[in-house]
Amino acid sequence: MATVSLNKRQAGLATWLIIVMTAIVVVLIGIGSVAGLYYSGYLRGDQAAAATAPEGGATEDSANAPSKPPIYLPLEPALVVNFDRHGRVGYLQAGLQLMAREQSVIDAAQANLPMIRNSLLILLSAQSYAELSSREGKEQLRQKTLDEVNGVLDRVDAPGHIEAVYFTAFVMQ
Repeated sequence: MATVSLNKRQAGLATWLIIVMTAIVVVLIGIGSVAGLYYSGYLRGDQAAAATAPEGGATEDSANAPSKPPIYLPLEPALVVNFDRHGRVGYLQAGLQLMAREQSVIDAAQANLPMIRNSLLILLSAQSYAELSSREGKEQLRQKTLDEVNGVLDRVDAPGHIEAVYFTAFVMQ
């Protein structure tokens, strides 16, 4: 009879040990989950920072991240120039929009729109068909256009710069 009660006792001890070990594992998993959520920012209240954080866990400086929505200024009417098309006269019509994140920059650009349009007309008319026929050529023109617009804003001491220029229409004939 003594061996039967010892086996029951060992079985009860083994069951108790399994329950305790399972409880310890569950507690450790819970602590790890809470710590992970805390350090990722979800428990501190910055869900936006946690959602935009890179995979490595490092967050960018908030000064480098754009904090304001973009503001667009369309250049209307579209710019129309003639340009060299293999020794013949070609025409280019370009619809543009300027983008900044500060209203003061948009206001400065709008106040100096005649200077900006003049500079862009000169820039566009100096292009050739061969340069503008590829995607890379258009991207280079977009960058030159941005530099030209910001050059005008620098000359008039504007309070900032245009962040991007977008072609909304581009017709060559």
